Amino acid sequence: LQYTPVQDVQCADDLYVLEEQKLKLLKQIVDETKSKIVISSTWKHHQSQLQKLGNALNKHGMSFIGCTPDLNNKNRTDEIELFLKEYNKTHTTPISHWIAIDDMDLLKLNNSLMHNHFVHTTEQNGLTE
Repeated sequence: LQYTPVQDVQCADDLYVLEEQKLKLLKQIVDETKSKIVISSTWKHHQSQLQKLGNALNKHGMSFIGCTPDLNNKNRTDEIELFLKEYNKTHTTPISHWIAIDDMDLLKLNNSLMHNHFVHTTEQNGLTE
């Protein structure tokens, strides 16, 4: 199972409007890698934003299988690591290959976890070809 977290900034503009071209790029990644999407962005904290994201993903033939846990005093890489551990404990098909796409430098937060699993984008451009 592949795991691809989606960050709000990767497919949305500064006003949190989901951009069609970026969603199409994400769809291409998901299709080519047979990935499942996990939400690890702050959109997971707001039901309306999460529903908006889910609807946009559905419109493009995608969906998400869950969200990383909210660990108030931890960083995003801790949330990703816990999600992976919990998922692998409770599912017969473990996550064996995964990437995180983020404008936050996750390598600086946890190099050992994120090494070879991280695609660094920029806040200005988000997901690009």
